[in-house]
Amino acid sequence: MIILKNRYLYAVLPRGAGDYFASVARSCGAKGATLYMGRGTAGNSILKALGIGSSKKDVVIMNSTDDVADSVLAKSVEDPLIKGVAAVVGGDNMQAQYDLITIIVNSGYSDDVMHAARKAGSIGGTVTNARGTALPSDQNSFLGITIVPEKEMIYMISEKDKTKAITDAIMGLECLKEKGMGVMYVQPVSKFIQLGK
Repeated sequence: MIILKNRYLYAVLPRGAGDYFASVARSCGAKGATLYMGRGTAGNSILKALGIGSSKKDVVIMNSTDDVADSVLAKSVEDPLIKGVAAVVGGDNMQAQYDLITIIVNSGYSDDVMHAARKAGSIGGTVTNARGTALPSDQNSFLGITIVPEKEMIYMISEKDKTKAITDAIMGLECLKEKGMGVMYVQPVSKFIQLGK
């Protein structure tokens, strides 16, 4: 049996830059990527410091081996057209300095989540839209039309020593205590870099 040590490479870039980043990744051996639109939640001073002044974002996620991820990051850091942040996620890296916190909530609750996270030490995150795929028996309908629940996914990188405070603050939100309102998981980040310094 062969076990591949795959990782996920996440990049958050200004709107419109995702396709170019994916083409750079393919030139480094990446097989493909998923690109979707999001919005940043960091304050303006933080955005300016990162050089990514717009709150509209492209989020790129790709499955990758360590070698390909390293190559993509090295090439992206040198490319003046690529600005944003990137993280390599996955594996059992116990020495990781950062975590990726992913929260999936019903539409309309991302601002509550981000407010609680900021109070606990988060500097911001990226929100994307999604939809649920509940079992047919769990879905509501109106006039015979199935209503698919709209979701928001929030991604935030946290320094490892702040992760527990942030996740505890989110879990303590009254609006999320009802069953089915959201899910959250944490993954170690083996690499986290700023692109386009």
